[in-house]
Amino acid sequence: MFGSKRKRATKHTLDIVAKLISSHQKHQGLPAWFWDDEFVIGYIGFMIVFHSQITSNIQLSQIDKGRVLAEVFSNVSNMDDISLARKYASLSGLTVKNEEFERGQDYAAILCNYVFLGENMQIGKDLISKAEAVTAKYGMEGARESIGAALLFLSFNQVIIDKDCLSQSVFTNPDP
Repeated sequence: MFGSKRKRATKHTLDIVAKLISSHQKHQGLPAWFWDDEFVIGYIGFMIVFHSQITSNIQLSQIDKGRVLAEVFSNVSNMDDISLARKYASLSGLTVKNEEFERGQDYAAILCNYVFLGENMQIGKDLISKAEAVTAKYGMEGARESIGAALLFLSFNQVIIDKDCLSQSVFTNPDP
């Protein structure tokens, strides 16, 4: 049974995060910069930590938490190293916070708290209102699952789409 909580947490977390990545990849594709982006590292890293804690009832050691983080990042990115887990740990420990990393973590926290814990975070009030407006537009107001799906799209997919459009735009860094 040695490491069974970590293995269960890794499997569950990998299933959740892989679905998130594959859904975006299937519909929009992953831009070349995807795994270098601080927002993505913050969002996916938060999802990994959140789901591994939920699955293990927060009983993993720091070493096991690090292993889950590394294994899931490695599997979903198809990178056979621990560089993404190290980048997440590095960005998490910065004294001067990286705004995009923090935004990724905040957006993932808003989604996870809404969908999995049934809580509305104060910092997520505007994002949740937008998700509710989207669902109301299609006659699904009040349907928590639909609001959660809209929240996922707004908090992750739309951000990546917007960033990709900016990265491809000739106006992102115009010459004065």
